[in-house]
Amino acid sequence: MKHKRYFDTSTTSFTVFFIVIGVLLLLGALSKKLLSNFDLLESVEEKAVSTNHIIITTTGIVCFTLTIYSVFCFYRFMSKANKGKLFSEVSSLLWKQISTIYIVIGVLFALLSIVTFKFIGGIPVCGFISSIAYSFSKIFKDSSILKDENDLTI
Repeated sequence: MKHKRYFDTSTTSFTVFFIVIGVLLLLGALSKKLLSNFDLLESVEEKAVSTNHIIITTTGIVCFTLTIYSVFCFYRFMSKANKGKLFSEVSSLLWKQISTIYIVIGVLFALLSIVTFKFIGGIPVCGFISSIAYSFSKIFKDSSILKDENDLTI
């Protein structure tokens, strides 16, 4: 039996494109930061580095890296679905990873909102994405159990 492709090539290509662009942006930001710290790049900002600035920058880099990893997990989900393993335990685990990633990002935003209030809007967004991803995790887990029972019945 031929399996159905759930995601076309343009969807997976755009996902890979966003992963590559995200990684390049992360590397660009890190290299700019390193060059400005070693006075190899003229900086428009002040040279004074405060503890708040270091906390915000480090947490921002961690959140951005986690977001790129969540997009990579979604790409892995699309690849598994296109290979006919949509209702498998792996799909459930990938959605659970995405949910956990956004819980961690939400906690980091909550900690950043102590330093500055401009990150407080990200907390409900991360909670919403996390709850949706966790719901998908439960749906795919239950569907994989039903699929296994159905395969045993036939």
